[in-house]
Amino acid sequence: MYYKHTKRVIGALAVSGFLNILLLTSMSYWIFKERSPALYCEQKPVITPKSEAPPLAADESSSQWIRKLQVLPYEQLLKKLKSTTSVENGYSERDLALACLIAFHHFDFARALEGYPYKPQKRVIAYGRRTNGTLALITVYPGLSETHFASIGAFAENELWPQTPKGLFLLLKANESKLQKISLMDSFFLTSEFAAIEPLFRRLDPAVERNEIVAFLLQGDFAMLAKVAEQQRQFGDLSETRRQNVLLEYVQKGSVAAAELLLKIDGAFAAKKLDDHHVLSLLTLLTEKTVQSEQLALALLKGPRSDAVWKMAAQRLYDYAGEGAPENFHYQSALLHFVPSAAESMVVKAQNAQLKGMEKPQVIPEKKVVAVPLAKVSPTKHIAKMSLPTKSKVDSSKGDYLYIVQEGDNLWKLSRKYNVEVDVLRHYNRLSSDNLAPSTAIRIPKR
Repeated sequence: MYYKHTKRVIGALAVSGFLNILLLTSMSYWIFKERSPALYCEQKPVITPKSEAPPLAADESSSQWIRKLQVLPYEQLLKKLKSTTSVENGYSERDLALACLIAFHHFDFARALEGYPYKPQKRVIAYGRRTNGTLALITVYPGLSETHFASIGAFAENELWPQTPKGLFLLLKANESKLQKISLMDSFFLTSEFAAIEPLFRRLDPAVERNEIVAFLLQGDFAMLAKVAEQQRQFGDLSETRRQNVLLEYVQKGSVAAAELLLKIDGAFAAKKLDDHHVLSLLTLLTEKTVQSEQLALALLKGPRSDAVWKMAAQRLYDYAGEGAPENFHYQSALLHFVPSAAESMVVKAQNAQLKGMEKPQVIPEKKVVAVPLAKVSPTKHIAKMSLPTKSKVDSSKGDYLYIVQEGDNLWKLSRKYNVEVDVLRHYNRLSSDNLAPSTAIRIPKR
């Protein structure tokens, strides 16, 4: 009986185990059957798309590419020297970038390839039109190898100022930083253009400073500098006349520094030898008061120059003194104001007594003295004649001053100026009042 009971239990357990296995199998089947595709896809290996081959050349034309590179700053163009992207007609981006560096930033292509064999090849490409309607052209340099571009890149990175002499000149004109300007000038001193002009001024004693030479060169343009340098290299003329002509050329271009340097080293030449045209140009530029400019204006005012030079010299002297020039210019008035010693020593002469608009000096004619017998002269009339000094009684051999009255003058001013009593001046010139009319002549007795 015990055996039968055990047999039943074993059979039940076997049936139960079979059912459990069947249940687990069914559940597993339904679980895997209902699984989402996303989870299933994650287990699949990642498939990468095949890389596409780069295009053989850019879509833009050379002219379009140049217009894009033209507006890039200098530093970005240097980076483009490493780009080998093909553009058009066998040129790569670095070829066009180099052309833009040379054309628009004055990159010194010749210095960059020093020591490397290269026979320059030049081709001109039109990349558009300018505002005036003319073709915009740029020069490209084909045939450059990897070695050439490596040399160009090294030169651009290692050289502080890799520009041409023209580029250095333009940077000096535009640069306001004193620190950068010092290093720029050091580089400019090494150019062939400056080396050709410097000996004209270094032979003086004392020699002119380099900064003074650069100062007037920068007030011209580079074409003028290149022309003067080429003439110096060709003829080697270091004479004083050549130096004066160079400075006068820059004066005609409006260089204040050239005018100041000319006065500094050749002041007497400027005052005595220059014609009125050059003198007027100098006076126009010398608006700032210096010892040399004031001396020039005084010398021109005292000299026998034209009315235009006298007027301009007086105008400069009034400006230097901080005074307004009178509306109507009178030479004698300006001379008395700025050079009283010269004006007071003037004797009645035609060349010194002329005013603007007058051809001859005004001279008051003297009346002849008629001798009258003493017996026919009454005592009263004789006393009257003795009490009134007249110009007929002045010894004309001593010489009198002839003064032309200016606006604001009166007898009191002239009395103090020439140390002559007012009554003497009034009676000597037969005046009825102390007021004087401008542009009239007053005779002043010489003491």
